[in-house]
Amino acid sequence: MWYEIFMPQLAAPRPSRPSGASVPARAAGSSGRGFEIFDAVRVRRHGYVSATVAVAPAAAPDSGRMVVAIRQYVHFAPPKKNHSRRLRYGMFYQPQIDALDLPLSRLPAAFDGLTILHLSDLHVTRWTRRLRQWREALNDLQPDLLIITGDLGHRSWLWRKAFPSVVRLLDAVRPRLGCYFILGNHDSPKFGPALAETGRVFLENEAVTLERGQQRLVLVGLKQHRRIDTDFPAALRHVNPADCKIVLMHYPDFIHHAAAVQADLCLAGHTHGGQICYPSGRPIIRHDVLPQELCTGIHKVNGAWMVVNRGIGVAGVRLRLFCPPQAILLTLRCPSKAPQTQAGLPARQGCRAKVA
Repeated sequence: MWYEIFMPQLAAPRPSRPSGASVPARAAGSSGRGFEIFDAVRVRRHGYVSATVAVAPAAAPDSGRMVVAIRQYVHFAPPKKNHSRRLRYGMFYQPQIDALDLPLSRLPAAFDGLTILHLSDLHVTRWTRRLRQWREALNDLQPDLLIITGDLGHRSWLWRKAFPSVVRLLDAVRPRLGCYFILGNHDSPKFGPALAETGRVFLENEAVTLERGQQRLVLVGLKQHRRIDTDFPAALRHVNPADCKIVLMHYPDFIHHAAAVQADLCLAGHTHGGQICYPSGRPIIRHDVLPQELCTGIHKVNGAWMVVNRGIGVAGVRLRLFCPPQAILLTLRCPSKAPQTQAGLPARQGCRAKVA
């Protein structure tokens, strides 16, 4: 099965080869379609699909555009109904949850060991097998905080259709200290207030202060349905500059603004990690103005940590290539935490939240 991607749209695939048919021999380094194959991998999909993927960048004849050719020879036994839809969703990967410890120099000792589950770019339209797998993967997690950095839905005008599926997915996570979220460019402005009625906290250029005793941790949520809506002074108007701040933002390229206001940690999404990447993981399209190496992962920019989540959904071309979906489980660490109080968080139930 062949796909030709003329960015940004996906051409229609050729009909699949009959089951049991042999793959025609091709010369090494050639795709048979005028593209040079520079890498090929063998992947398994949920136990019932086996595919060989070959990717080749080349110039389209007489156009100067970049072309990526993807060859997939897929075996089915027996063929599945609606399988083309599964291929469009690019189900190359099982749900992936990356867990890591992150030291914050200004993190109060009372919040040492705080766990944050970071989700982004769900791009939900309806309940699917993909979401069911993610619900099963998230079901066993019990983080202190659940933070979502935008694009919960996929089509803003279909938000009512997507809303029950989003709630069903998020109900699998039971955060001890609550769920905080912002909207992204794919979300309807009506989505936030509706989801807030389910007990989750919707932030639009405002801050929430978590308190344990006399120590505070501030969550700052930016309004980023559109870039022009972002207002750092409004979001920080009641925040003490000396407090440790975690900024929720959809667009990673606002990291320089966040670093200028002394943010300690920025959680972002939007880029999907590139969604379609070269085998090295280098993205073809970045969706922002930051360098390619900042399109995904964890980076320190001007003294502020930035975590860019690849998200669990897709947009545009319904495919992920060399860019698996992702949820991130962060454990915050205080470098100055005394050794005798490292075990556990006895003050979890005593944590209070105040909306600024």
